[in-house]
Amino acid sequence: MVADLAKCQQKLSGGYLSAFPTEWLDRLDARQPVWAPFYTIHKFMASMIDQ
Repeated sequence: MVADLAKCQQKLSGGYLSAFPTEWLDRLDARQPVWAPFYTIHKFMASMIDQ
């Protein structure tokens, strides 16, 4: 799975790889409405720790 994610990241020129765009974090900083990116990050990190 990690190798496949690395392939996706390479296609993005080594850029940001996530389930949501980086603009959502900018919107969060600006206190604008945005779906829960921190929830998503938490779920990814928790699953990695569980593994």
